[in-house]
Amino acid sequence: MPISQAVQKKKALSREEAGSICPTRELFRERWCDEDGNVFTVDRVLDLAVNLRERGAASAQSILFEDLYVFARPNLIDLRKPTITLADVLQHKLLLPPRGHVVRELVEEAAGKQGLTIRLEAEVEGLPTLKSLIRDALAPGILGYGSIKSDFDDGRFQGAKIVKPGIQRELVLNEGANAHFPKVVAELRGIVTKAVRELSQ
Repeated sequence: MPISQAVQKKKALSREEAGSICPTRELFRERWCDEDGNVFTVDRVLDLAVNLRERGAASAQSILFEDLYVFARPNLIDLRKPTITLADVLQHKLLLPPRGHVVRELVEEAAGKQGLTIRLEAEVEGLPTLKSLIRDALAPGILGYGSIKSDFDDGRFQGAKIVKPGIQRELVLNEGANAHFPKVVAELRGIVTKAVRELSQ
C-alpha cells in the first residue's frame, strides 16, 4: 500500500507529541503512527505555527514562557502554599503525559539534573482525560498554568508553581520564510501572540 494511502488510515499524533515542525513555506512535516508503532510522515506547507520548544527559521520568536504547576483535587495533597519544590512534588505518584510530550520531557529533564526519581500513577494522553482523572482524585498531575487556569478559578483544583528548580515550557511562533500573503500573516501573528499571552494571565 502506498504510504500516502496508509497515512490516511492512521491516527494522527498531535504536533506536540509528534515532534518538530519545520517552519518554512517549503516544508511542514507531519508525523503519523500506527498501532504497531510504525511512523509515517507527510510534508505540508505552512505560513504560521505556534510550537513548543522547536525552532526552525531565524524568524522564530518566543511568545510565552509558561510555568509548570502541580495540581490536584482539593485536599488530596498539601498545596496550601503558592509554590512547591520539585523534590516535594516527586514524593507523590503522578499522572503525566506519555513520553514525547513536552511537559513530560521537561519534568524528566529537571528531575534528572536533580538526581530525583519520577513515580508514575499512570500515563495519560489528552487534557480532558487527565482533568477527569484529577477530579476523581486518582493522583496529582503537572501541566502548564494556562491549561488549568479556569479550573483554579472555579475551585475544582488546587495548584502550586513548581520551584527549585522552576520549570517552564516555551511557546514559539514559527513563521514561514516566503508567505504568500505577508500582510495577513502579520495580522495573524499579532492576534495569535495576544491570545496566547492572555491564556496565561
